[in-house]
Amino acid sequence: MYNNHCVVFNPKFEADPTWQEFVAKKDECTLHINIGWRDNPWFPESLSNQHFA
Repeated sequence: MYNNHCVVFNPKFEADPTWQEFVAKKDECTLHINIGWRDNPWFPESLSNQHFA
């Protein structure tokens, strides 16, 4: 049996409880994939323009 969890958070603070639970306690059974807004194929150009303004 497999459990799937998707956790989305801003990793600004390493002392953050989410960081501690899902990143600091990483084990060999955990798949971590780091993604950002650049990885989103549906990220609108209008927001991209605001991001760099």
